[in-house]
Amino acid sequence: MKASKNEEPLLFISAIYLSLLGSVFGIVLFGIAALFFTKTKELVIGVTNLTSMDHITPLYLLLFAGFCGVSLIGVLKMKRWQKSGFYIYTIAQLAILFLPAIWIDWNAFSVMNGLFSALFILIYLSFYPRME
Repeated sequence: MKASKNEEPLLFISAIYLSLLGSVFGIVLFGIAALFFTKTKELVIGVTNLTSMDHITPLYLLLFAGFCGVSLIGVLKMKRWQKSGFYIYTIAQLAILFLPAIWIDWNAFSVMNGLFSALFILIYLSFYPRME
């Protein structure tokens, strides 16, 4: 049952726009970080407690940008109330969540990212029955 513009729930639309914002920022920022990788390494080492970025490569950053792009596709489909968007978004978020743990080490797993991913997936899941 597709909702008209006036019937769209505030929680759903808010989650959609926050996800759109996060996906676009992810594509742009990870893309720029991969493009200017040498400068990115200097900045990351300068502002964090990392002393080495041996495991981080431009490919790693491009994978993040790509998964943010996949997430964006899922969000746009969910905005049109398409169930396939939920699956695409969920797979992309799980990839974003587990890529650091697989690529670097399990110490790189982000609990905060996991909590936010779970929150948004649960919000979208609550509206899943309304999707076509």
